[in-house]
Amino acid sequence: MKRNSLLLAIIIMAGYANAQIIISGIANDVKGADANYEYIQLLATEDIDFAKTSYALVTCTNAGTAMPNPGEPPVAGWATGGGRTYKFDLNAGNVKAGEFFYVGGSNKRINGAKSTSIKDAKWIRTIDYKNNNGDGFGEATGGLLPNSGNAGGVALFVGTAVEESSVPMDVVFFGGKGRATILNQSLGKGYRVADNDHYSSNSGTQPFFFQGKNTYVISYINPAEQGAFIILGGEYDTKNKVWKKKRTANYFVMSDNTTLDEIEKNKGVTLLSK
Repeated sequence: MKRNSLLLAIIIMAGYANAQIIISGIANDVKGADANYEYIQLLATEDIDFAKTSYALVTCTNAGTAMPNPGEPPVAGWATGGGRTYKFDLNAGNVKAGEFFYVGGSNKRINGAKSTSIKDAKWIRTIDYKNNNGDGFGEATGGLLPNSGNAGGVALFVGTAVEESSVPMDVVFFGGKGRATILNQSLGKGYRVADNDHYSSNSGTQPFFFQGKNTYVISYINPAEQGAFIILGGEYDTKNKVWKKKRTANYFVMSDNTTLDEIEKNKGVTLLSK
Protein backbone atom coordinates (compact mmCIF):
# COMPACT_ATOMS: atom_id res chain seq x y z
CA MET A 1 0.00 0.00 0.00
CA LYS A 2 2.79 2.42 0.93
CA ARG A 3 4.59 1.92 -2.37
CA ASN A 4 1.46 2.54 -4.44
CA SER A 5 0.49 5.59 -2.36
CA LEU A 6 3.98 7.00 -2.92
CA LEU A 7 3.74 6.28 -6.64
CA LEU A 8 0.41 8.10 -6.87
CA ALA A 9 1.84 11.08 -4.96
CA ILE A 10 4.84 11.25 -7.30
CA ILE A 11 2.58 11.17 -10.36
CA ILE A 12 0.44 14.01 -8.98
CA MET A 13 3.49 16.11 -8.02
CA ALA A 14 4.94 15.58 -11.47
CA GLY A 15 1.92 17.41 -12.91
CA TYR A 16 0.03 14.43 -14.30
CA ALA A 17 -3.73 14.40 -14.35
CA ASN A 18 -5.43 11.08 -13.71
CA ALA A 19 -5.42 9.98 -17.33
CA GLN A 20 -2.27 8.19 -18.37
CA ILE A 21 -4.83 5.68 -19.62
CA ILE A 22 -8.38 6.43 -20.84
CA ILE A 23 -11.31 4.02 -20.99
CA SER A 24 -12.27 4.29 -24.67
CA GLY A 25 -14.63 1.40 -25.37
CA ILE A 26 -16.58 -1.48 -23.82
CA ALA A 27 -17.76 -4.80 -25.27
CA ASN A 28 -20.23 -5.82 -22.57
CA ASP A 29 -22.83 -7.62 -24.68
CA VAL A 30 -21.27 -9.61 -27.52
CA LYS A 31 -23.36 -11.97 -29.62
CA GLY A 32 -24.09 -15.26 -27.92
CA ALA A 33 -22.55 -16.34 -24.64
CA ASP A 34 -20.55 -13.61 -22.91
CA ALA A 35 -18.15 -15.83 -20.94
CA ASN A 36 -14.53 -14.98 -21.83
CA TYR A 37 -15.58 -12.80 -24.78
CA GLU A 38 -16.16 -9.48 -23.00
CA TYR A 39 -13.39 -6.89 -23.06
CA ILE A 40 -12.50 -3.26 -22.46
CA GLN A 41 -10.67 -1.04 -24.94
CA LEU A 42 -8.21 1.45 -23.46
CA LEU A 43 -6.21 4.34 -24.91
CA ALA A 44 -2.73 5.30 -23.70
CA THR A 45 -2.08 9.05 -23.49
CA GLU A 46 1.66 8.52 -22.99
CA ASP A 47 4.25 5.76 -23.40
CA ILE A 48 3.90 3.15 -20.64
CA ASP A 49 6.12 0.27 -19.55
CA PHE A 50 3.79 -1.67 -17.27
CA ALA A 51 6.67 -3.55 -15.66
CA LYS A 52 7.91 -0.21 -14.33
CA THR A 53 4.58 1.51 -13.67
CA SER A 54 1.75 -0.89 -12.94
CA TYR A 55 -1.98 -0.26 -13.02
CA ALA A 56 -5.15 -2.18 -12.24
CA LEU A 57 -8.47 -2.39 -14.04
CA VAL A 58 -11.53 -3.31 -11.97
CA THR A 59 -15.04 -4.10 -13.17
CA CYS A 60 -18.19 -4.11 -11.04
CA THR A 61 -21.67 -5.61 -11.25
CA ASN A 62 -24.56 -4.67 -8.98
CA ALA A 63 -27.54 -6.97 -9.45
CA GLY A 64 -29.74 -7.23 -6.37
CA THR A 65 -28.63 -10.83 -5.81
CA ALA A 66 -24.91 -10.25 -6.37
CA MET A 67 -22.71 -11.40 -3.49
CA PRO A 68 -21.41 -10.18 -1.13
CA ASN A 69 -23.79 -7.56 0.26
CA PRO A 70 -26.81 -8.66 -1.82
CA GLY A 71 -29.29 -5.83 -2.28
CA GLU A 72 -26.88 -3.36 -0.71
CA PRO A 73 -23.92 -1.17 -1.74
CA PRO A 74 -20.51 -2.88 -1.80
CA VAL A 75 -18.94 -2.89 1.65
CA ALA A 76 -15.43 -2.20 0.32
CA GLY A 77 -16.21 -0.32 -2.89
CA TRP A 78 -14.08 -1.35 -5.84
CA ALA A 79 -12.12 -3.76 -3.58
CA THR A 80 -15.21 -5.77 -2.50
CA GLY A 81 -14.47 -8.80 -4.70
CA GLY A 82 -16.71 -11.87 -4.67
CA GLY A 83 -19.34 -11.54 -7.36
CA ARG A 84 -19.28 -7.73 -7.20
CA THR A 85 -15.83 -6.62 -8.41
CA TYR A 86 -13.13 -8.31 -10.48
CA LYS A 87 -9.53 -7.10 -10.87
CA PHE A 88 -7.00 -7.33 -13.69
CA ASP A 89 -3.39 -6.38 -12.89
CA LEU A 90 -1.62 -4.52 -15.69
CA ASN A 91 2.02 -5.17 -14.84
CA ALA A 92 3.67 -6.43 -18.01
CA GLY A 93 4.00 -5.19 -21.59
CA ASN A 94 4.37 -1.81 -23.26
CA VAL A 95 2.13 0.66 -25.07
CA LYS A 96 2.85 3.87 -26.95
CA ALA A 97 1.03 7.17 -26.59
CA GLY A 98 -2.05 7.12 -28.82
CA GLU A 99 -2.19 3.32 -28.96
CA PHE A 100 -5.34 1.34 -28.21
CA PHE A 101 -4.98 -1.77 -26.08
CA TYR A 102 -7.26 -4.33 -24.48
CA VAL A 103 -8.07 -6.08 -21.21
CA GLY A 104 -10.64 -8.84 -20.79
CA GLY A 105 -11.55 -12.43 -21.56
CA SER A 106 -9.07 -14.95 -22.86
CA ASN A 107 -10.89 -15.88 -26.09
CA LYS A 108 -9.82 -12.69 -27.91
CA ARG A 109 -12.63 -12.47 -30.45
CA ILE A 110 -14.30 -9.23 -31.43
CA ASN A 111 -17.94 -10.25 -31.09
CA GLY A 112 -18.39 -13.68 -29.56
CA ALA A 113 -17.54 -17.25 -30.47
CA LYS A 114 -18.12 -17.10 -34.24
CA SER A 115 -16.51 -13.74 -34.89
CA THR A 116 -13.17 -12.35 -36.06
CA SER A 117 -10.12 -13.27 -34.00
CA ILE A 118 -8.36 -10.21 -32.57
CA LYS A 119 -5.53 -12.14 -30.94
CA ASP A 120 -3.05 -9.86 -32.71
CA ALA A 121 -4.46 -6.75 -31.02
CA LYS A 122 -2.45 -5.22 -28.18
CA TRP A 123 -3.64 -7.30 -25.22
CA ILE A 124 -2.08 -6.26 -21.92
CA ARG A 125 -4.04 -8.63 -19.66
CA THR A 126 -6.51 -11.45 -20.30
CA ILE A 127 -8.03 -13.95 -17.90
CA ASP A 128 -10.23 -16.99 -18.46
CA TYR A 129 -12.67 -15.31 -16.11
CA LYS A 130 -15.29 -18.04 -16.47
CA ASN A 131 -12.97 -20.48 -14.70
CA ASN A 132 -10.52 -18.29 -12.82
CA ASN A 133 -10.66 -15.67 -10.11
CA GLY A 134 -9.35 -12.16 -10.69
CA ASP A 135 -5.92 -10.85 -9.78
CA GLY A 136 -6.26 -10.47 -6.02
CA PHE A 137 -10.05 -10.38 -5.86
CA GLY A 138 -13.15 -11.27 -7.83
CA GLU A 139 -14.68 -14.73 -8.26
CA ALA A 140 -14.87 -16.61 -11.55
CA THR A 141 -17.96 -15.52 -13.49
CA GLY A 142 -19.80 -16.21 -16.71
CA GLY A 143 -20.61 -12.50 -17.08
CA LEU A 144 -17.91 -9.99 -16.31
CA LEU A 145 -19.87 -6.92 -17.47
CA PRO A 146 -23.65 -6.52 -17.06
CA ASN A 147 -25.92 -5.80 -20.01
CA SER A 148 -29.15 -5.18 -18.12
CA GLY A 149 -30.37 -4.00 -14.73
CA ASN A 150 -28.40 -1.88 -12.28
CA ALA A 151 -25.35 -0.02 -13.47
CA GLY A 152 -22.01 -1.73 -13.87
CA GLY A 153 -18.69 0.03 -14.13
CA VAL A 154 -15.04 -0.01 -15.13
CA ALA A 155 -12.32 1.76 -13.16
CA LEU A 156 -8.56 2.22 -13.62
CA PHE A 157 -6.11 2.61 -10.74
CA VAL A 158 -2.45 3.52 -10.40
CA GLY A 159 -0.72 0.46 -8.92
CA THR A 160 -2.23 -2.96 -8.29
CA ALA A 161 -3.04 -2.63 -4.57
CA VAL A 162 -6.69 -1.56 -4.77
CA GLU A 163 -8.40 -0.93 -1.43
CA GLU A 164 -11.68 0.67 -0.34
CA SER A 165 -10.00 4.07 -0.08
CA SER A 166 -8.30 3.84 -3.50
CA VAL A 167 -9.35 6.57 -5.92
CA PRO A 168 -9.57 5.68 -9.64
CA MET A 169 -7.70 7.64 -12.27
CA ASP A 170 -10.53 6.99 -14.74
CA VAL A 171 -13.99 5.48 -14.42
CA VAL A 172 -17.20 5.00 -16.39
CA PHE A 173 -20.58 3.53 -15.44
CA PHE A 174 -23.20 2.05 -17.74
CA GLY A 175 -26.71 0.63 -17.33
CA GLY A 176 -29.68 1.35 -15.11
CA LYS A 177 -30.05 4.04 -12.47
CA GLY A 178 -31.16 2.07 -9.43
CA ARG A 179 -29.21 3.17 -6.36
CA ALA A 180 -29.98 0.56 -3.68
CA THR A 181 -26.97 -1.62 -4.57
CA ILE A 182 -24.72 1.31 -5.51
CA LEU A 183 -24.61 3.90 -2.72
CA ASN A 184 -25.34 4.32 0.97
CA GLN A 185 -24.35 7.90 1.53
CA SER A 186 -24.93 7.97 5.29
CA LEU A 187 -22.65 4.94 5.83
CA GLY A 188 -20.10 6.01 3.25
CA LYS A 189 -20.41 2.84 1.15
CA GLY A 190 -20.14 2.96 -2.62
CA TYR A 191 -17.85 3.23 -5.62
CA ARG A 192 -15.32 6.06 -5.58
CA VAL A 193 -15.12 8.18 -8.73
CA ALA A 194 -12.26 9.72 -10.67
CA ASP A 195 -11.98 13.42 -11.40
CA ASN A 196 -12.53 13.17 -15.14
CA ASP A 197 -14.90 14.43 -17.85
CA HIS A 198 -18.12 13.20 -16.20
CA TYR A 199 -17.39 12.80 -12.49
CA SER A 200 -15.88 14.92 -9.73
CA SER A 201 -15.05 14.12 -6.12
CA ASN A 202 -15.54 17.84 -5.35
CA SER A 203 -12.22 17.94 -3.46
CA GLY A 204 -13.12 14.73 -1.66
CA THR A 205 -16.45 15.89 -0.28
CA GLN A 206 -18.52 13.84 -2.75
CA PRO A 207 -16.31 10.84 -3.55
CA PHE A 208 -18.94 8.32 -4.67
CA PHE A 209 -20.91 7.47 -7.79
CA PHE A 210 -24.53 8.73 -7.53
CA GLN A 211 -23.42 11.30 -4.95
CA GLY A 212 -23.97 14.96 -5.80
CA LYS A 213 -23.64 15.49 -9.56
CA ASN A 214 -21.90 12.14 -10.14
CA THR A 215 -24.91 10.73 -11.96
CA TYR A 216 -23.64 10.10 -15.51
CA VAL A 217 -24.65 6.62 -16.72
CA ILE A 218 -24.23 5.27 -20.25
CA SER A 219 -27.47 3.57 -21.27
CA TYR A 220 -27.63 -0.08 -22.31
CA ILE A 221 -28.51 -0.59 -25.95
CA ASN A 222 -31.93 -2.11 -26.60
CA PRO A 223 -32.72 -4.73 -27.53
CA ALA A 224 -29.84 -6.71 -26.02
CA GLU A 225 -27.82 -9.38 -27.85
CA GLN A 226 -27.05 -7.16 -30.85
CA GLY A 227 -23.31 -7.41 -30.40
CA ALA A 228 -22.81 -3.69 -29.78
CA PHE A 229 -19.43 -2.16 -28.99
CA ILE A 230 -19.76 1.02 -26.94
CA ILE A 231 -17.34 3.57 -28.40
CA LEU A 232 -16.60 6.32 -25.90
CA GLY A 233 -15.70 9.29 -28.05
CA GLY A 234 -14.32 12.59 -26.79
CA GLU A 235 -11.17 14.72 -27.05
CA TYR A 236 -8.35 14.73 -24.52
CA ASP A 237 -5.59 17.36 -24.37
CA THR A 238 -2.41 15.43 -23.54
CA LYS A 239 -0.36 18.60 -22.92
CA ASN A 240 -2.66 20.23 -20.38
CA LYS A 241 -4.14 16.94 -19.14
CA VAL A 242 -7.74 18.07 -19.53
CA TRP A 243 -10.80 16.94 -21.45
CA LYS A 244 -11.59 19.38 -24.27
CA LYS A 245 -14.67 17.38 -25.23
CA LYS A 246 -16.48 15.00 -22.91
CA ARG A 247 -16.85 11.37 -23.93
CA THR A 248 -20.19 10.34 -25.36
CA ALA A 249 -21.42 6.83 -26.09
CA ASN A 250 -21.65 5.69 -29.71
CA TYR A 251 -23.12 2.23 -30.25
CA PHE A 252 -21.41 0.33 -33.06
CA VAL A 253 -23.32 -2.87 -33.87
CA MET A 254 -20.77 -5.48 -34.85
CA SER A 255 -21.12 -8.54 -37.06
CA ASP A 256 -19.17 -11.79 -37.06
CA ASN A 257 -16.85 -10.21 -39.64
CA THR A 258 -16.18 -6.89 -37.94
CA THR A 259 -12.47 -6.04 -37.94
CA LEU A 260 -10.30 -4.35 -35.34
CA ASP A 261 -9.95 -1.28 -37.59
CA GLU A 262 -13.69 -0.73 -37.42
CA ILE A 263 -13.57 -0.07 -33.68
CA GLU A 264 -10.13 1.60 -33.57
CA LYS A 265 -10.48 3.89 -36.59
CA ASN A 266 -14.17 4.63 -36.24
CA LYS A 267 -14.97 8.35 -36.54
CA GLY A 268 -16.51 8.23 -33.07
CA VAL A 269 -13.35 7.24 -31.14
CA THR A 270 -11.67 9.44 -28.54
CA LEU A 271 -9.09 11.78 -30.04
CA LEU A 272 -5.87 12.99 -28.42
CA SER A 273 -4.72 16.55 -29.00
CA LYS A 274 -1.90 18.78 -27.74
